[in-house]
Amino acid sequence: NNAFPCDLVIDIIASVAYFYLQQERENMTTTILSLGGGVDSTALLAIDLHRDEAADLLGMDRADLDRLYPKLDQVVFSDTGAEFDETYDNIALARKKCMAAGLPFTIVSKKTSSGRSIKEDLPEFLNRLGCLPTMPGQSHLCSVKFKGEVMTSWAEDNFTGEIQFVIGIEANEGRRTRFKMKKKKNTKNTYTPIYPLVALDLDRSKCEMVLRHLWDGAVRKSSCFFCPYMQEGEIAELINENPEKWEAVKAIEENFRQTSIVKHQKWIDAGKPTRSDGKAPEGMWSRDSYAEGKRLFAKTIGGKQLSAVEWEARLKKGQLQLFAA
Repeated sequence: NNAFPCDLVIDIIASVAYFYLQQERENMTTTILSLGGGVDSTALLAIDLHRDEAADLLGMDRADLDRLYPKLDQVVFSDTGAEFDETYDNIALARKKCMAAGLPFTIVSKKTSSGRSIKEDLPEFLNRLGCLPTMPGQSHLCSVKFKGEVMTSWAEDNFTGEIQFVIGIEANEGRRTRFKMKKKKNTKNTYTPIYPLVALDLDRSKCEMVLRHLWDGAVRKSSCFFCPYMQEGEIAELINENPEKWEAVKAIEENFRQTSIVKHQKWIDAGKPTRSDGKAPEGMWSRDSYAEGKRLFAKTIGGKQLSAVEWEARLKKGQLQLFAA
């Protein structure tokens, strides 16, 4: 009569097993490649899918490669809704290769993320707010809101423990590794960026060499089709080869021009109020950024940013370089 009932013993064993399983999961490290679809991140994926060949190609032992670049557990692509067609083609190829290798591959986006009050892609976001991807005093919206935040939210929902995000930054871009991942409030996981290209001393030319040997698809520079940091040749290519996307560029900038006037005037009419952080309240701008010279593309000519219409006119006059600077 003093013996434990069988059901109670089973429950105790199950609870103890669950406790240790949870502890093990919380102590796990999951390594996830943030795939942008460009040269750097695609080279990282190619190396992971062909580690023995990559070690030989790079003139190193496999053990050293695995130490400097931990094997991937997952690949994730955060879709901004504003990539070039060639990038989407490369993402489709990458997904096919990962599936064949048994490497989990996930596509996420702000438009489909759970727990978001507004689901939209980057062009929809810019057109709703009337802003540009980079605004005075703000961070780069593409990278923060449509990549970093989306991937972190997805990882929170699907993994437990320490998350290593593999980031494609080249050896000669080491200064970019100074910037840490912004810590989110109330996250159960620990997030750490790692930079295997820096550890392996791979610059752009070496990444391209890796792709020539270990990748069978075309790879272009990864960026939104309206990236503010495009150079003259890239702007010329966009105008000449992607007329529909160029019209979208002009629409985004024209919407910004109109919004800048309206939201700044609204702030003036309200008595120039400011929040505790010194910024204008939501829906108001303390500056008419367009009137001050802010344009979509950061590239300047004679110290001045040009509007999309001015870039188009410059190309027609033959004044635009037809190669990427």
